[in-house]
Amino acid sequence: MKRLICLVVTSMFMISTVLAGELRILTVEEPPSSFIGENGEPSGFSVEILQNLQKRLNSRESIKFVPEIRALNEASQSPNIILFSFSRIPEREEKFYWIMQLMRKPWVIYAGKGAGITLRSIEDAKKLKSIGVVRGDVRASYLKQMGFTNLDELSTHAQGLKMLRLKRIQAVFYEPQGMAFECMKLGIPITEFEVISETRTSDVYIMMSKHGTPSETVEKWRKAAQSMKEDGTFQLIAEKWARNIREQYGIFCEVENGVLNFSRTK
Repeated sequence: MKRLICLVVTSMFMISTVLAGELRILTVEEPPSSFIGENGEPSGFSVEILQNLQKRLNSRESIKFVPEIRALNEASQSPNIILFSFSRIPEREEKFYWIMQLMRKPWVIYAGKGAGITLRSIEDAKKLKSIGVVRGDVRASYLKQMGFTNLDELSTHAQGLKMLRLKRIQAVFYEPQGMAFECMKLGIPITEFEVISETRTSDVYIMMSKHGTPSETVEKWRKAAQSMKEDGTFQLIAEKWARNIREQYGIFCEVENGVLNFSRTK
């Protein structure tokens, strides 16, 4: 009996040790950076970069799409979690390990075309009746920290565009590349909307949970990321997606200083 108990305890310890070392990869659906393609498989610029890193590290873990707030909560409490593509903001700086910068993109407030809304600064947007943001999104948190009380928190960006088109909200807070993709997906001409304020630029990264993640795991991913940029693979993938995004979505972007840099819709 004692031998049986020892075997059970040993087996449970071995299982827990394996589970503790398992890597999980989480992302959010934010096209054209990361989204589920027509074949049901993960696709997008950031997805291709992440998958290339996995090949270099012989990592076979699947990519799982979850809401942003869930991804951040899980990575704050558990080890061995890779997150992408997430903005590097001061509140997150000491909570995660930063593996590789992917993109630089603007955060933009959109209104309906011809709505006659003029904003001299981001503070002026507090006077709007309602701004659509996605619940848990980094942009929603940004506006809340600035004291905005006129936010309409929604489930998806697509929901925000539909409500804006129906004039149920006055504006949405999003980004040019995602805006173009969602409009195409919904069959809505992007010309129905216009930029009324470009608030700030966000640096977007692959990052890793800090709580309990072994330092050697972090270094392996960082070295793979460095080699990917040094051997030109990152540049080739980024240039391919830059062409694709310009041609398909009308969004100007270019590879600049080792990242995919976006600007407003032409």
